[in-house]
Amino acid sequence: MQAPPVIDLYAVAYEAPNETLKFLESLKHVCVPFSLTVVENASPHPKVREVLQGLPFATIKSLAMCSSAEVIFNTENVGYAKAINHASVHGSAPYLAALNCDIEFLEAVDVVGDIVAYFEANPNVGVIGPRTVDEHNRLTHGAIIETGIASEQHRFWMHLDQGQASDVLSVPTVSGATYFARRSMWSELTRCPDFQRVAAGAEGAFLPTAHFYEETWCSYHARAHEWEVVYLGTTSMRHLWHRSSPQGSKDMHGPQTYFRQACREHGIPTE
Repeated sequence: MQAPPVIDLYAVAYEAPNETLKFLESLKHVCVPFSLTVVENASPHPKVREVLQGLPFATIKSLAMCSSAEVIFNTENVGYAKAINHASVHGSAPYLAALNCDIEFLEAVDVVGDIVAYFEANPNVGVIGPRTVDEHNRLTHGAIIETGIASEQHRFWMHLDQGQASDVLSVPTVSGATYFARRSMWSELTRCPDFQRVAAGAEGAFLPTAHFYEETWCSYHARAHEWEVVYLGTTSMRHLWHRSSPQGSKDMHGPQTYFRQACREHGIPTE
């Protein structure tokens, strides 16, 4: 009998068919029972749909640790945050992860097991982000540290990973590409009346921006509800950075304004 999932994995596929294929193939390195929901966000690249409708996705269901796997095909690109929020209503495992499709689980690194173990040992922790490196072993997430109220910077950004980011820190937020959360916290934040006033009908805890700040809001909101946000540098994943996000250079003014509006509604300082 298949074990019930310990974690629900939610991934958004947009463009980057080769990276999406590698992401799917890397799921064989997940060492705890999981479910998978992929949102195909109306990518204009036809090969993305081919990967998700063909053998690469079908083989996921045969993995020993996979309890279920499904794809939601959107007819329009609703953005990363709304796609994750919608996917998050599928499943009820104790933990969840919001993932880009340009990430990979690494062989011989039980990153999900490490993260679940940290959650279970620290019941006050609501959000965890692991260390991530690119294909050249450069750090794409070595902790996001606070430099002032609502002002953060990536530590060791694009430095060669030589172990300098292998610590554990309480942080203001973590990368939205590999965002692990406690289900009970996610549900609590989603139902929060202050959040629903600025994001009416939101199905999950990410702020439904067009791009960016969705995970920053979730982390700030979590801390306002007395949950801790942790960078877990003792475990690692690969993230190729913006391979699945061609909008990376778009203006951030609108999402930033929305983020600050949500913070004001909840009484979270940003100035």
